[in-house]
Amino acid sequence: MDPQGPVTEVIETVNRRIDVLEELLAEPTDKRTLEEHLDVSRSTIDRAIQELQLFELVAFADGAYRVTTYGQLVVQEYREFERSHRILAEFRPFLQHAPASAFDFDFRHLADAELFVPEMGDPYAMINRHVSAIDRMDAERVLLPVTGLHAHEAAHEAIVHGDARGDVIVGSEVVETWQSNPQYVDLTEELIATGRFEIFLYDGEIPFLAGVFDEEMVQLGVVEDGEPRALVETESAAIRAWAERTLDEYQERATKLT
Repeated sequence: MDPQGPVTEVIETVNRRIDVLEELLAEPTDKRTLEEHLDVSRSTIDRAIQELQLFELVAFADGAYRVTTYGQLVVQEYREFERSHRILAEFRPFLQHAPASAFDFDFRHLADAELFVPEMGDPYAMINRHVSAIDRMDAERVLLPVTGLHAHEAAHEAIVHGDARGDVIVGSEVVETWQSNPQYVDLTEELIATGRFEIFLYDGEIPFLAGVFDEEMVQLGVVEDGEPRALVETESAAIRAWAERTLDEYQERATKLT
């Protein structure tokens, strides 16, 4: 049999026998010691060793079983997959609303990120978190697919009544709302009058929210049917670099209105 075997069989074997592999990675040893350390029967150890040897993940030398170099690399990749999947699973509520291929970065950089989704008792958790970032900001650059009065009022407070500044990239529907909806018109005019609120009109679909606040914190948001569905917040340098590149790309193709 090919020692690498069908990929699925190798993965299944590693998954099933990871405790034995971890024990042998810590220190090569014999079956009796494995039996004692793992508190399993001898027959279980026999089967495990047989399976691992079949794929040349483990070899016997100098009176002890040890993980082969190939086996070490396979375990390393297996652990990496576990870490990646754990992150992807955690952010599933975000990903299920994300446009395909929209977030072309390594999701492992979200390991320390926070996820905000609607919850019982707090159905607008992601909106409230976005507004909280605006409340605290000194500066923002945001790619904005939709608008909301709460966030616009927060920006007005931070910029008109404070000394913050904001650069926003929006589509025509958002601009129309700001210019024609009575709840937004005065707020928008006062924001523009400060000279610290710049609007860039993007002629096309804006599929997600990407915001960089104070050149440090990043928010990524997804919408569906015009409604915010989930928000991710992180201070990852890698995600911030991706967000800044994305903002630059959209802004270069947008028309400055103010």
